[in-house]
Amino acid sequence: MHLSINYRVVIDTNVFISALLWNGNPEKVLELWRKERILLLLSPFLSSEIFSILERSNVDNEDIQYFIQSLENHSVKIIPVTNITLCRDPKDNEILSLAVNGDANYIITGDRDLLTFRNVKGVTIVNPKEFLQIMKSSKK
Repeated sequence: MHLSINYRVVIDTNVFISALLWNGNPEKVLELWRKERILLLLSPFLSSEIFSILERSNVDNEDIQYFIQSLENHSVKIIPVTNITLCRDPKDNEILSLAVNGDANYIITGDRDLLTFRNVKGVTIVNPKEFLQIMKSSKK
């Protein structure tokens, strides 16, 4: 049985980094992406932020290149035209702008500032554990 893609999502940088370095629920979220259960939305900002943080980590450079290439090849590229400016952190505003412009269903993040919003212009903001519960309950 082939499961169809249920949701368009933005995965925040902190979830990617946690998945790659510490596994747990963030890794399970990335596994949904790898299995094409969710459609990942990616902007130039998010792609470069992930890359720059990984470059400063102890992740092998070849692994970083492979991961970034996978992101680029298995995501929908969005260049936000409408800027959302609700957060004090401009990086959080970039995530919100990507999600709203990309018509995302969810932002998956561990960022407390973003999580306080819970919903911005129809985009639901959840942590990895909450998203996994949503996916589990939406299985048919």
